[in-house]
Amino acid sequence: MTTPLDPIEVGRFRVRAARLPDAPSVASCWLRLAVETAEHDPSFALGNDADQLLAERVRDDLWHASEDDLYLLAVDPERDERPVGFCLARIIEVDPLFADVIRAELECVWVDPECRRAGLARAMLVASSGWASARNALWLQARVAWRNEASAKLFEQAGLAPSARWMAGRLGAPVAPAGASERSGERAGEDPARR
Repeated sequence: MTTPLDPIEVGRFRVRAARLPDAPSVASCWLRLAVETAEHDPSFALGNDADQLLAERVRDDLWHASEDDLYLLAVDPERDERPVGFCLARIIEVDPLFADVIRAELECVWVDPECRRAGLARAMLVASSGWASARNALWLQARVAWRNEASAKLFEQAGLAPSARWMAGRLGAPVAPAGASERSGERAGEDPARR
């Protein structure tokens, strides 16, 4: 994060690179994202100290300011710079077995539900893509919770396509007989009672 990103105006909102004093705001947004993610996929249920751990992680990341991490914060200047979204992109190196070893990963993208559909997530995605390209990344990847159709649609509209399938299941739970999940229509992590 040594190269400052010029702020991006999106309607009445502003997207800018997060700084160390923004750590509590970023952590608060990330916690709200984590709660929403757990609603989409119970395998992401939060631990007891999640708020404290997120606050420490964000503060440490912003304090050490790696060139391979980009934290973006969306704020509402009309409401005292109230945080309304954030994004975390990272440069990752994959196994040298692959031709394109430098990739960017969108680890988190979140916008306050009251501010959605205003272009903030797209603006953060575009800013992250430009930042990653400037660091020689050739691919951009993101993980999306199975039932988070809005995020999947955003990424598809930006040119990302499904490329891998993550599967999750609680260890110690009974293993379903072969073909059981196909017959019942259940997906990994899906609670049949919520259908």
